[in-house]
Amino acid sequence: MKGIGTILSVAVLFFLFISDYALAHCPVCTLAVGTGVAAARFYGVDSTIIGVWLGAFIISTGLWLTNLLRSRNLLPNSYTDLQNFLISFLVFLSFAIPFYVSGLIGNPKYTVWGMDKLLLGMVVGSSLSYLGPEISAWIKRRNGDNVVLPFQGAVIVLILLSLSSGTFLVIL
Repeated sequence: MKGIGTILSVAVLFFLFISDYALAHCPVCTLAVGTGVAAARFYGVDSTIIGVWLGAFIISTGLWLTNLLRSRNLLPNSYTDLQNFLISFLVFLSFAIPFYVSGLIGNPKYTVWGMDKLLLGMVVGSSLSYLGPEISAWIKRRNGDNVVLPFQGAVIVLILLSLSSGTFLVIL
């Protein structure tokens, strides 16, 4: 598992150094989530909880990649919501398919409620990572277009991910 964290770190740092300017979903955020996933796996955390954080990593990577492609004029600046979704979905599949082929997803002894634990966590984490910025935007609109606290969007996503991880820890 230490090798996966190293590979993720090197990949994110590579993209960090080829970026021209800061993007909305930055490589540092992506690196932080990836490192958290590797550390959790190393310490034996339940697959559902790892999946929650992996799902967040997937969405962060997908949104960051979309912004990178736009900044390089490889994607048009229109249809941004659709682009964000499609690229994030492709990144999700780029994780889920190899996990299925390698047996990390699909093992009947690692299921809950009839669904694979890792896949369930990935779906929940991905969904919450999309929901967090929407909640942040709603709070900002209600507060006269001002944020309530610094890094409000990231804080909300981290709170949602932590609450879902705690919930899975308690009920599973």
